[in-house]
Amino acid sequence: ICSNRISFGKSCLLSWEILLMDTDLHTILPTSKKKEEIHIGDRNWIGCRCTLLKSTETGTNCIIGANSQLSKVYQENNVLIAGVPAVIIRREVDWK
Repeated sequence: ICSNRISFGKSCLLSWEILLMDTDLHTILPTSKKKEEIHIGDRNWIGCRCTLLKSTETGTNCIIGANSQLSKVYQENNVLIAGVPAVIIRREVDWK
């Protein structure tokens, strides 16, 4: 569901049943004038049934574990991100 902007870097791998929403589809007071977006970095692998909400940003070469919920900026590269809410659980990872 894209109200503002959802962008993907190069060579991303997306699994099934992923939900991306850069909007709440309703207003919660006080309203924010900031346009929320989702930015996925280059070479990200997003596992099945992940939810990526507004303001999510990932670095390069990240793995997002199945069933994870992301809603903030993850600036590091080469990390495994997982959980609800998602946190970085491993660094210096790579995938083929």
